[in-house]
Amino acid sequence: MGHPVTAVVKTLLDQAVMAPAGIGLFFVCMSMLEGNRPAEAWQSTKEKFKPTLMANYVLWPAANLINFAFVPPQQRILYCNAVYVFWASFLSAMASKKPGEAEAPARRYIPAPELVQKEL
Repeated sequence: MGHPVTAVVKTLLDQAVMAPAGIGLFFVCMSMLEGNRPAEAWQSTKEKFKPTLMANYVLWPAANLINFAFVPPQQRILYCNAVYVFWASFLSAMASKKPGEAEAPARRYIPAPELVQKEL
């Protein structure tokens, strides 16, 4: 549908500019709407930002490349909305995590090397 270079440039711009800004704004606003003070909102955002951004970098570059390269222009909004349903569920789960729970999901299940050595 579109030129491959255009798809890559659009995806890079989206991930470099919009993703970090959108994730940060989402967590700050959600925390403030929950009644937290700005300092608490900022602390919560700092804790949740990196694992959420890493999950974003797993999902959205592939979804955007498919969208920009293969989805017809008149169907792109529908496609993005379908992907966004899953992303919004993930964001909701991350936003509801309490302090200390916001590590990347995969990291929770990988034992630390020092724990593996003790068990052997």
